[in-house]
Amino acid sequence: MLRCIKLLVPCAAVFLSTAASGVENRLVLGANPNLSQGAFELRSGNFEEGLRLTFLGLRESASARDRRAAMNNLCAGYAALGRYDAAIHICNILLAKNERDWRAYNNRALAYMGAGNLDKAKLDVDKGLAINPRSRKLRQAAELIDERLAAPTLEQAVFHW
Repeated sequence: MLRCIKLLVPCAAVFLSTAASGVENRLVLGANPNLSQGAFELRSGNFEEGLRLTFLGLRESASARDRRAAMNNLCAGYAALGRYDAAIHICNILLAKNERDWRAYNNRALAYMGAGNLDKAKLDVDKGLAINPRSRKLRQAAELIDERLAAPTLEQAVFHW
């Protein structure tokens, strides 16, 4: 988390709000207490514990919908911790199973943004918005990416000095 805040102060709020929303905009409740508690821990900003419990919950029986929510939670949790490669990998798995998972596009865009790959982040946000144009989280991510793309690079700032 500290790495994310140091590298991308504006991005940290999106990571936190994404994880805090349970990514799926719902908590995984019911028969799988580890998934439920994992989602709660992620919402609380306890990313390591949230990831641990979510992995435990995935070992247990879960519906396809709960597995998708859990995988999106893992992606958001890893992104919030600055473990962008792991987040991207998990989102890639989700998108290989369902290329219309706008939440996975949102989470992968945030991971790409954290990793400094703004072009890929922009593509993912655009794909997500094509699926769910009303998503507040995708619009927030799009705004952050646009701000970063418009900001001068260090080389440009030094050159103009």
